Amino acid sequence: MSRAGPPRRLATILFLDIVDSTRIAAELSDRRWKGLLGRFRGVVRADLKRYGGHAEDTAGDGFFATFTQPAQAVRAAASIVRRVQELGVDVRCGVHFGESERIEGHVGGIAVHIGSRIMALGSAAEVLVSATVRDLMVGTEMELEDAGSHELKGVPGSWQLWRLRTLEGSSLPAPLAQEHATALRSGQGGPAATRIPRRAAMVGGALLGAAVLVAIVAFATGRLSPSVNLVKIDPAKDSIVLELHDAYGDEHLTDALSAVNGALWQGANKGFEGFVRRDITTGNVIDTIPLSKEPSAITFGFGSIWLGGLKAPGSIERWDAVSGRTQKTLSVDANIASMDAGTNAIWVLGDAGKLFRVDPVTDTVTGTYDSHTTKPGVVVAIGDHLWVCDCDFHRLVEFDPATNSVLRTLTFPQAGYLVGLTDNAGVTALWLLDPEAATLTPIDDKTGEAGQPIGIGANLHTAVVGFGSVWVAAGDEVMRVEGKGPKVTARIAMPSGFSAGSIAVDPDTRSLWVADCGCPIQ
Repeated sequence: MSRAGPPRRLATILFLDIVDSTRIAAELSDRRWKGLLGRFRGVVRADLKRYGGHAEDTAGDGFFATFTQPAQAVRAAASIVRRVQELGVDVRCGVHFGESERIEGHVGGIAVHIGSRIMALGSAAEVLVSATVRDLMVGTEMELEDAGSHELKGVPGSWQLWRLRTLEGSSLPAPLAQEHATALRSGQGGPAATRIPRRAAMVGGALLGAAVLVAIVAFATGRLSPSVNLVKIDPAKDSIVLELHDAYGDEHLTDALSAVNGALWQGANKGFEGFVRRDITTGNVIDTIPLSKEPSAITFGFGSIWLGGLKAPGSIERWDAVSGRTQKTLSVDANIASMDAGTNAIWVLGDAGKLFRVDPVTDTVTGTYDSHTTKPGVVVAIGDHLWVCDCDFHRLVEFDPATNSVLRTLTFPQAGYLVGLTDNAGVTALWLLDPEAATLTPIDDKTGEAGQPIGIGANLHTAVVGFGSVWVAAGDEVMRVEGKGPKVTARIAMPSGFSAGSIAVDPDTRSLWVADCGCPIQ
């Protein structure tokens, strides 16, 4: 009697890593290298989320991610190539499409090996794609260059590769010059994206110097303020009522703000790495809690901060929300993908679909469940039920822990990564955000039917539900969306140079806080 092998599926594979990372690490101190890696990972994770990717593995300076569509992966790779240059580093990327399988909780198979081998052949600021990806992207506005036929180590046959030159009218940047990259890593190089041709620099150098001098004088005399990194919005007026500018920022991070227990919490990787606790009314900094490593999941609940994946892929640490001291460490038998605080438990989602119930009184795992999902991305606790997003397969699963059963499985044509939210008044609202199509779609939590999608624009980052509306952080504006239509009822313009990337709602002070993620506005 034959036994079926691991389930197989088609996926787009993306591998990337930092070029010359060993040399760069030797150039920097351990602390500066760790800080650079933290910022690099923030940039990559933000773009993976934006284009619907899922990080399968992070090893040192590299990433392995999967996507449902080749175009998503190529767009993410091109964006990452551009944006990491602001940090003073170059990456190389390899993209392939093929059949993968889940082996002991990890995505594997020949397609994964091929993707890794393709990346290894790349150079700085380069995206290499297989012929399969090229064929599947016919009709996409892009220019590819023949990168030759190659033998891939451990893979039979000869493989034709293609080098991405332009994508949707935008060329990939040239690799950074070593001197410029070193200056950027030291914080003295300015934005990497600003490249002035040599002839233009000779003509405009004097004017540029004069402009910088004027800016310095204006700042010294108080006529030019530092860039705004946080704004407070009054939902009754649909307008900004407070702007803050201090040393702490969440550059290239999304979902970095949380309003919890009368305080505003900000995950920061600029000026400080860790959590910044702020006064919910004024935004003034009350305290800082350092964080030495990026967790795989974070949630707040029961007076504590819960962090997944700090010490190991399945580790959970409970920190005191005031002192930052570790109260308890426990673990689950899974790589942690998401966590959320429910009515009387912390719910932990493993990347292979396992759900774990953590009792916040005893700090023990008191239940293990099968969510019947294949590659879940997020768990949301709404009342006594859990919603699990099997995002790559366009499915939402409503799970009842009391009966250990799936109540409903909802399937949609749209992709998405943010699937469910609860209003502060207890009103359930389910929404699907598709970063690839930049749409927001309401979902009826009773029937599971999807409503009319609404276009958000290229800068879609995240959203929260509050005060009877959905508030969308969309780069140069925050949008207020209402009704099952739905329709945009307000557009709140952000300050110049500000890119709304995170947003938090506080019902007690009736305010919204929005953080600048430093993301490019398109």
